[in-house]
Amino acid sequence: MNSSPTDQCIVLPFRPESSQQFNGIGLALHFLIGNVLVLHTRFKEMWFGWRAKKIFPTPALFQHYCREVNDKLDLAHTARSQKIRTWIYGTVTNKSTDLYLFDEQLPGISTQPVHVAISTNDHLIGFRQELLDWLTSMGWPMPNNQIRKALWPEEINYEGLDAVDTKRLTNKVSFPPNEILYV
Repeated sequence: MNSSPTDQCIVLPFRPESSQQFNGIGLALHFLIGNVLVLHTRFKEMWFGWRAKKIFPTPALFQHYCREVNDKLDLAHTARSQKIRTWIYGTVTNKSTDLYLFDEQLPGISTQPVHVAISTNDHLIGFRQELLDWLTSMGWPMPNNQIRKALWPEEINYEGLDAVDTKRLTNKVSFPPNEILYV
């Protein structure tokens, strides 16, 4: 008998490397990886937007987190308070991202980050395949019958990835009293 997954995984927005100016690529990849993980039968369905205002009580705190790589989130405390075991976070440049995984059940153990190239030439399939390989290396393989679904061709270019920024897209995270948040 197959049991339903009990652990959730939240993907935090990827923040620019300290030498990189903020753009929308980190947010675009955050959404993309979230869509991939929904297909991963190891994790319960999750969505960052459901938790954003609990993690970042004000729009200013959320905006600061997205833009300031040196601003650290206490993942051990946040994981316990939100009852979310696994967190994926990282930094991004125009060409690559460094992904990290925090596992609340192993808080003192640092997982090996993965450096993943970003290329729209292959419709971001290589990027997602490296993500899946990384999760497999940590003992969380995606079931074979879900891999093909997770590697759909994403028809987007760098300009499209960057369009997920403050001037062009409103993040659908609501903060009381119905404030619209521009990241």
